[in-house]
Formats: sequence, structure tokens, C-alpha cells
Amino acid sequence: MEATEETKHPEGIDVADGRSDAPESTDVANEQAAAENAAESELDAARREIAELKDSWNRERADFANFRKRTIQERARAQGEAVAKFTHELLDVMDNLERVLSIKSENPEVKNYIVGVEMIRTSFVQVLQNHNIRISNPLNEPFDPMSMEAIAREDRPDFTTDTVVEVYQSGYAIETAAGEKQTLRPARVKVGVAPKTESQPARPAGGEDAAQGAAEQQ
Repeated sequence: MEATEETKHPEGIDVADGRSDAPESTDVANEQAAAENAAESELDAARREIAELKDSWNRERADFANFRKRTIQERARAQGEAVAKFTHELLDVMDNLERVLSIKSENPEVKNYIVGVEMIRTSFVQVLQNHNIRISNPLNEPFDPMSMEAIAREDRPDFTTDTVVEVYQSGYAIETAAGEKQTLRPARVKVGVAPKTESQPARPAGGEDAAQGAAEQQ
């Protein structure tokens, strides 16, 4: 028997032409996938931006730390140079005080005068030490050409190494903030030269002329 109305499936499927009144599940899935991809792309972009900002911040922080370090070093260097320049102007004063202290006398008045000069020199030395200035009086120490100037020599067969036997003029050096030592003036000395061997370096310069020049300075 023919039906006067179109026969429909209970779930809404048109039996006559095969169409469905329900939304197509494929379109919904595509829309959800597209939304998820968009969200994932935005999240990746946010992550990249955060990484770039963090990297930029780390670079800025490192640059500032380096700038601060350079500033401290430059300031310390400038202070050291100023102290060194000022110390150079005091070296003649210190030399004169040491010349007075080298005087030997039994006169009580002279002795009292020398004691007063020693007190003044001690005060000067303390001020210099407060500014990292070190005074070198290397008597009986091994000769060091980096911090000493040999202006006289004396052959000493009883020595095993070149040794300072007389100091004509004290040396001065400044210790920097980095722990380095910079010579302001080498100590001028007379060196007792040990017998030369194959393992020893060449003997320090100096001789009769240098010794005579040193004697004139006394």
C-alpha cells in the first residue's frame, strides 16, 4: 500500500531522499580543531615572547653587572693613580728623613733629634700604608730585577745567589684593588754577586763607575 506522507525514520532520516535533519558532526569537529589550533598558536606565540623577554632581561642584567664592575675598576685605578702621583711628590721628603736617620752620633742632642725624625717618618709610613703604599728596604734579600735597580756590584764567592748587600735608596710600590703590585720606584741597591753557573742568569749591571755614583749619592 502506498503511503500518502513521506515515511521518515524515527531518528529523523528521510527515507525517501536519505537526508538528515541533525547537524553534521564533521563540521563541528573541524570547528573545534580549528579553535584548538588557534589557541595553541597563541600559546606558542606567548611562550616565545616570554622567552625573548627573559633573554633580553638576562642580557640587560649581564650588561649592567659588567658596567658596574668596569666602573668600580676604573674608579679604583683612578684613585690608585692619584695616590701614586702624590706619593712621588713625597719620595724626596722620605729620602731626606732616611738620610737623617742614617747619621750615627753619640751626641745626646743629635740622638734626641734623630728620635724625633724617626717618629715623623713612622707617621709618614703609616699614612702611606693606609693607602696601600709599601716601602721596600731589601737588605740581605735575593736580588729581584723587577723591583730593584742594581747600581753597584760586588763579587761574593761565598754567596749561592745574587743578594742585596747594601741599600742606597728605598723602593716604593702600590698594591691595586685587584691585588696587583705596581712599582713606583725601584730600590737602588748594591748586589753581592754569587759565582756564575750555567743555571744562573747574567749578573746585574753595575761596577766601579756605578759604585762611585752610588757613593756620591750618599
